[in-house]
Order: sequence, then structure tokens, then C-alpha cells
Amino acid sequence: MKNEIRNVNPFHETIKNKKIVGRRITEVILGFAKSLVPLVKEGTKKRTYRLVQKYAFLQSGDRLIAEDSSAHIPFAEIEIIGVSRMSFSDLPIDCHGHEIYASKSEQREIFERLYKRAVDDTEPVLIIEFKVLKLLPSQ
Repeated sequence: MKNEIRNVNPFHETIKNKKIVGRRITEVILGFAKSLVPLVKEGTKKRTYRLVQKYAFLQSGDRLIAEDSSAHIPFAEIEIIGVSRMSFSDLPIDCHGHEIYASKSEQREIFERLYKRAVDDTEPVLIIEFKVLKLLPSQ
């Protein structure tokens, strides 16, 4: 699973009198493995876990583009409905809206394969909850 941020809109946050007054649609790309794209499209996958903290700025109400990361094909516009953090050791293996892992060891193996590195129990994990706003036309 390749995670990318591309073409971040410089007006993502509108500043007026040095206060953030609103958030606009972003051009942030949230990549999903090809095998997960159908689950996102049908609405059974509503949550994603990310070890990379480059998504730490996300908050409820942000809109992003979901992409098949293997082919770099956008397939949906999504809205963030929740963002939370926890350590890898506390991450559940059977959370509603996310694919289920048979064991903690399987979960770790999958993360290590995807991120191509070791994953420590204390490592922070970003949990991003989302909903599909619209499917994009197939390319």
C-alpha cells in the first residue's frame, strides 16, 4: 500500500485575521491496495490504519481522493469523519469497518510487508475513519 500526498492545496485552511475559519476540499491522495478498492467502493471498508504521520494534519470534514495505489487511479472522493491515534500494541485486530486479522502476529506481518520495515509495539498508528461521498468514473 503506497501512501502519497500530492498537490496539496495551499488554501487547504483559509486564514482570516490569523484564525482558521474553514477547511476546503484537499487534493490529498489516500492510497489503497488494489484488493481493498472494492471494499471501499461498496462501503464495507470505512477505516484505514496508517503508520506514517504525514496524515496527522487530517481532521473530520476534510475531503480527499481515494486512489488504487497499484495503478495510481483515483476511484472515489471521501470525507474524513474521525481521526484517532493509538500505539500499535493497542490496535484491535477485529475493528468494524476494517479488514479483520486472524491474530496480532498476522497484523504485524501485514504491516511490516506493506511498510517494508519492522513495526514496534509503541509505534503510533493513525486511525482514519471515512465515508465515500461519490465514486469517480473509471479511467
